[in-house]
Amino acid sequence: MLDSDARELPRFIHENAFSEFNVPSSIKFDRIEVSNILDPNYVGLRDVLTLWGPLLVESRSAAIVGYFMNWPTVQQDGHASWTKDSDVMENLVQRVMEKEKVRSKISFQREPQ
Repeated sequence: MLDSDARELPRFIHENAFSEFNVPSSIKFDRIEVSNILDPNYVGLRDVLTLWGPLLVESRSAAIVGYFMNWPTVQQDGHASWTKDSDVMENLVQRVMEKEKVRSKISFQREPQ
């Protein structure tokens, strides 16, 4: 019934294809976890929001949860450790720790230039 494209699942739900499993076509979710199909080389952000968004309940706390696993490889300078400025990563972690009031003895070892 299902092929490997995650774009099809919302349509199958809407068309009541899972009624034999007691999943009504009117089902709504508080959270939908989409893993890394947000990546543009899979489904992409726009299609995930367009196709899966209607399956969320109308609530301020309803959410689609996922991540961009491949973002650092497709975004220029997308990975903090690829920066030319060796202090960037240490600065970012320090800012997060200060904001979240986290204490740590993390030491950053700099690679020889």
